[in-house]
Amino acid sequence: GVQITTTEGSPDAEMKIRVRGGGSITGDNTPLFIVDGFPVESISDIPASDIEDMTVLKDASSTAIYGSRGANGVMLVTTKKGQENTKATINVSLEASYFRPINVPKFADGATYMRTYNEAEQARSLTPITSPKYSEDQILNTELGTNPYVYPDVDWFDQIFRSGNYNQRANVNVSGGGSRVTYYMSLQANHDTGLLDAPDYFYNPNINQWQYNFQNNISYKLTNTTTIDLRMMAQIGNLQGPNYNIGNDLYKRVMRANPVEFPAYFPQQEGDDGFIRFGGGEIKPGVLGINPYEYMMSSFKEVNFNTLNTSLALNQDLSVITKGLSLKALVNFKNWSETSYTRSIKSNIYRVKDGSYNPETGEFDYQLLQTGDQFLSQSGIGRNSDQTFYFDARLDWKRSFGDHNLTAMAMYMMREYRSDVLPNRNQGYSGRVTYDYASKYLVEFNFGYNGSERFHKSKRFGFFPSAGLAWVVSNESFWDPFKDVVSKLKLRASYGIVGNDAIGSGRFLYLSDINMNDSKYGANFGYNYDYHRDGISVKRYSDPEITWEKSAKTNFALEFTLFNDLNVTAEYYTERRKSILQQRTSIPASMGLWVQPYANLGEAKGHGVDLSLDYNKYFANKSWLQLRGNFTYATSEY
Repeated sequence: GVQITTTEGSPDAEMKIRVRGGGSITGDNTPLFIVDGFPVESISDIPASDIEDMTVLKDASSTAIYGSRGANGVMLVTTKKGQENTKATINVSLEASYFRPINVPKFADGATYMRTYNEAEQARSLTPITSPKYSEDQILNTELGTNPYVYPDVDWFDQIFRSGNYNQRANVNVSGGGSRVTYYMSLQANHDTGLLDAPDYFYNPNINQWQYNFQNNISYKLTNTTTIDLRMMAQIGNLQGPNYNIGNDLYKRVMRANPVEFPAYFPQQEGDDGFIRFGGGEIKPGVLGINPYEYMMSSFKEVNFNTLNTSLALNQDLSVITKGLSLKALVNFKNWSETSYTRSIKSNIYRVKDGSYNPETGEFDYQLLQTGDQFLSQSGIGRNSDQTFYFDARLDWKRSFGDHNLTAMAMYMMREYRSDVLPNRNQGYSGRVTYDYASKYLVEFNFGYNGSERFHKSKRFGFFPSAGLAWVVSNESFWDPFKDVVSKLKLRASYGIVGNDAIGSGRFLYLSDINMNDSKYGANFGYNYDYHRDGISVKRYSDPEITWEKSAKTNFALEFTLFNDLNVTAEYYTERRKSILQQRTSIPASMGLWVQPYANLGEAKGHGVDLSLDYNKYFANKSWLQLRGNFTYATSEY
């Protein structure tokens, strides 16, 4: 039920993760990531070698207690920890990988490009064209490679990008423990490079990223009933590369560049001061065509970033009060900071001067189209940072009375995120009650009562309940004759409502958003009307009725095991999401509104199938075979 995609190839590009598709039109569809009990924005930077377990929660009964982001699913990640009374174990892993792009576009050579251009130009004309854009002499000399500067034939993709790149990973971790303390410590270094093929200039715009990940998990047993867990996760990194988006900016320029208009650059001349002589040409008077090679070399950016994520958890057995009762409290603090600066230079751009080429000697004169700067431009240090504080406390109770098994949980959470003067805050309460009889019949009820500052106080809190049922058929006595073939058979179903507060843009959606300094709606005064004062405009109208997206989810599942080897899980689910924030489009201009207001108008529905197969076979010679496969189908209608 999980889809993971990357839309960019840059080392710092984020993964896009979706659980059972996406149900929101205008809001965020990213699932909630929980690492060791506390929420994080991304799991991209967690080394795989540090992960002990990962669980995906998809249906309403399992996500309801997670509150405001439960509608998009939840991914639980648990990092490794040490084992009691074990010797120190050291693991070292080294990885070198080679990456090569696939589906690389194949470009026509210059002569084919020019002939095709002339043909297209003639096809669009009602009369014969006697003087096409590209003459036969130019096409022939380009085809023969007479002079690559006068008759250029540039494969811009090959000029800009390398065929592949090498990346490296190194990880070392140590784990162990005694009767009181267990520990797991890990250090990973990642080195990633990109595909740009830029030479050293006054800077090197090639992508080069180093990142170091530290994980330190310590568990200390204060008493036989009290345990403290300290988990520290840190990421430190440096990224160097161009000050533009390679996919959206440079790649598009490569795809649209003319291969025969000008060369990427001209050779250095005697007396040059080290500046590259970039090729260029006018696409219309006073407007230069874009040289992708010059654009690649035009800027540089260096970013230094670090994240420190620390949590302290207290686990207290409260059986002294009543059997099966326990308390867990967790405090988490995350600090992220980033500094960056940029460099750039305006380039010298040349073309071959008309009529200056001598075919016998191969010599020609230059015409300067753009005079570059003699010195680099450099920005100051840019700084960004944010801090997140998270706290939750939960009471758990678990008891058995013969064949009757009961559990209950009550939890409170609060989160404060600060990147500006006024922090963002959320809080909520949640609970869960489960009952099963003889491990045959299972019932579960969950609820979340969560508040978001994005809504008016009358709409701020939402109640999100869910319930689930299960029947383990294979535990019934009448199933005993079939256990040799189907050793496990379980049916389960759930229904619930979950919420999403990550809707639209802006923060306090119930308040008006006013631009107090809008020059477009200002006024001019004075004798010559040359004294201007800015006016006021409305960007968003207040609406205290804006509230949560609500998603009603159903889930039906069949689990069975064949011959004790093949585990199969098949699930069918439906989702109906309402109150999606959308802008109204049917309000007439005669109402005199500045902008069309937003309201909880949108609806979406979806359904799908998840199927997973897990085959495990153990042989007498202590070898084993494991095969896994999964299938997901998801569709949404808005």
